[in-house]
Amino acid sequence: MASPPETGQPITGLKPDRLSRGQLRDLYEMTFEKLRVDPSFLPFFQKAYDGQWNRAKWDVEWQKLEWVKNNKASVREYLMLAANPDNADFKQKQADAAENVRRRVMTLGVNLSPEEQAILSKQTLMEGWGAPEQAYLLDQAILASPQTGDYGGDVAKNATALKAIAQANGVYYDDSYFDSAGVSIASRATESSYWEKKIREVAASQLPVFKDQIMLGLNANAIASPYLKDMSDILELNINDLDVNDPTIMGALSGYDSKGNPYAMNRSEFRRVLRKDKRWMETTDAQNSITNAASGVLKMFGISN
Repeated sequence: MASPPETGQPITGLKPDRLSRGQLRDLYEMTFEKLRVDPSFLPFFQKAYDGQWNRAKWDVEWQKLEWVKNNKASVREYLMLAANPDNADFKQKQADAAENVRRRVMTLGVNLSPEEQAILSKQTLMEGWGAPEQAYLLDQAILASPQTGDYGGDVAKNATALKAIAQANGVYYDDSYFDSAGVSIASRATESSYWEKKIREVAASQLPVFKDQIMLGLNANAIASPYLKDMSDILELNINDLDVNDPTIMGALSGYDSKGNPYAMNRSEFRRVLRKDKRWMETTDAQNSITNAASGVLKMFGISN
C-alpha cells in the first residue's frame, strides 16, 4: 500500500483529528524540542500514522510507552496542549501558571528575573504544581532559583524572627545564616522550631547553670536582666548598651565552683565585684563615697571641711 502523501491526507482517530505527516513532524519538533524529550519517541508517531490507528489503538499503545509510564499526567497534558500553542485553553493555563508563580514569588519575598519566572511557570504546568497539595514543590523551586536581590516576604519575616531570638540570647550569626534559615522554613524543608532550638543550644552552652530555663524558652537576656540593671546603676552605664555577652555579666553568670559545677554569682556578690571594677572609680557614686570617707577621717581628727 502506498504511503499517504505528505500533506492533505487526514489521519483519523487522533486529536486533533486531521493531521498530515508533515504536521505531525511539526508537532514533534515544536513540542519535543522545547521539552527535550527523548527523540526515540518519534517512531511512535510514525507507527500511528503508518498503521492508521484509531483512537482506541492510540490509547492502548500510548499507555505502553516508557515515557508515558515515567511521566505524570500533568506532563502528558502539557505535551498535548503545547502542540497547539494558540489554543485558548492552553493560553489560559499559561497565564494562570504565570500568575501563580508571580504571587508566590511576592509572598516568599524572593527576587527572580523574568526568565526564571517563565521557566517556573512552564514547570508549574508540567509538574502540576498549581494543585494545593503540590504548592510546596513550587515554593521549593522558587527558593532554589538564582536571586537578583535581597529577600523580603516570608523569608525575611522568618529570618528577622530568628535573629531576634538570637539577639535575646546573646547568640550572633551573620545575615547569610538567617537568610538560609528563612529560606529553609519558607520552603517547608524545616520548621522554625528547629532553628530556635539550635540557637538556644548555643546560648545554653554559654550559660550552663541556666541550661534548662533557656531550653524551655527563657531568654538569656531575661535571665541576666537583674545583673544588667545592677551594672547599669553601679557603673552608671546605659543599660541599652549592655547585654548578656558583656564580659562582666558573662563572668558573673557562667562561672564554675571548686568542684567544676556551673556557678552563677548571687547579686550581692556581683555588686561587690562591680565596686571593685576600675570603671566604678569614675562614677558619681564612687566620688561621693571617697568624699564622704575623706570627710569622716577629717572629722576623726577634729577637722571640718
